[in-house]
Amino acid sequence: MYITPHSPWKGAFYERLIQSIKHSYAKAVGRRILNLDDFTTVMTEIEGTLNSRPLAYQSTDIDDFESIRPIDFVQRSVMLTPNMETIASDTDEDDYRPAHERHRFQSRNQAFDALRKSTNIVEQFWKKWSELYLINLRDYYALRQGKTTNREPEQGEIVLLIEDDLPRNAWMLGLIEAVIRGKDDSVREVKLRLPSGSIVNRSVNTIAPTEIRSVDTNAARTDDRD
Repeated sequence: MYITPHSPWKGAFYERLIQSIKHSYAKAVGRRILNLDDFTTVMTEIEGTLNSRPLAYQSTDIDDFESIRPIDFVQRSVMLTPNMETIASDTDEDDYRPAHERHRFQSRNQAFDALRKSTNIVEQFWKKWSELYLINLRDYYALRQGKTTNREPEQGEIVLLIEDDLPRNAWMLGLIEAVIRGKDDSVREVKLRLPSGSIVNRSVNTIAPTEIRSVDTNAARTDDRD
């Protein structure tokens, strides 16, 4: 990304993104010292998480939406999240196996245990990073150089919901059906239609725009100042 010299605010979101990644990784790993194999696995999984985030949506129809992710520029529609539920341990059956098979299954179970260990770290990373990412999107969306002037949510816009405990690489979205204004005529609440078809009301503090919409909006504002 090109950033005009002496205009650091133009790269503010990307600087926040990098900071959130470092902070979340430190929280997930803690004081543990990973060996090279574990570190490589964790970083590869984190890379998959970052490259699976939705940059934008190609349709405003929530029943037929398709997100654009960084990974789609390499391989479209690829899934980067392993299904840990399909990984079963055969430890309880080892006593019933011939000696020549026990070693093979023991090695496999050790590999699965190592995968679970790295997956637990990545899950902790996801929990922290996804929260920071959405909050940064929301805050950057409202930022204007020199003063804070909210760009209000609009009817027909697809937004991300700031929710707790979402599965890894899962993002909850909603289509703004209506905006509800307060006494000061500012948008305080939105009525959202979810992919399930249900209608919910949410405070504007609990929704965030998609990344490209957020960055493009603020880039246009800062360009106007130039």
